[in-house]
Amino acid sequence: MPALFAALFSAIASLIATVGEKLFLFAARRLPVIIAATALLVAIATSYILSMKTLATGLQQTIPQVVIDVWGWVMPGNAVPCLMAVLTARLIRWSYQRYEKLIVFKAKALSS
Repeated sequence: MPALFAALFSAIASLIATVGEKLFLFAARRLPVIIAATALLVAIATSYILSMKTLATGLQQTIPQVVIDVWGWVMPGNAVPCLMAVLTARLIRWSYQRYEKLIVFKAKALSS
């Protein structure tokens, strides 16, 4: 019985080692691409947020103080982040629609 247990344990350990090695090699080949894509996405998001904040700050400097005071009566304090969220959602929807049209165009080109 101990020999059967040892053989079974050895086979399972070998299988786990083989699968682990293949998984490690798969991840090692693609890890630089994943890191680069993540860094690019973070850079794009950061630059977008900073440009929106700069735009809002630039508008604030050109608007008279009376208008800013009246704006404070009607709008909440988090109006700029809300506006950024709305514009970001519109940008994501626009890019998704363009991507969807590209996929349909490619499907029609391949089917004909």
